[in-house]
Amino acid sequence: MTSDFGFWKQGSGDPLEIFDDLAEGITDRLISSPDVLRFREAIVSRWPDLEDSLEPAAYQLEESPGEDEKFVLLGLARRHLEHIPDIFALADRYGLVGYSGVGGEPIGRTSPEPHIEGD
Repeated sequence: MTSDFGFWKQGSGDPLEIFDDLAEGITDRLISSPDVLRFREAIVSRWPDLEDSLEPAAYQLEESPGEDEKFVLLGLARRHLEHIPDIFALADRYGLVGYSGVGGEPIGRTSPEPHIEGD
């Protein structure tokens, strides 16, 4: 079981709707930004074991180049949940917003700390 989080720089519409669209591979509400790619690279640099938890995956980028500048979906296993505060801080540093599928709430400068099942 994973806890899912989505991050992006700018999009049109409700964060939950954008998050749901991303789960279906729909990215037309999002605007590309190099900050999204930098965020992704920072995650992989700091936690290399999370690379397989990121979407779009390498094979998806072969089919849809440039999607890595639109969004990052991150499915964290229970053992990685301790990284959430640092991941949120990175997202804030790059000016990203998003949605916490587990917390059921937007992620961004005004969002509260996420609620994690079992806490």
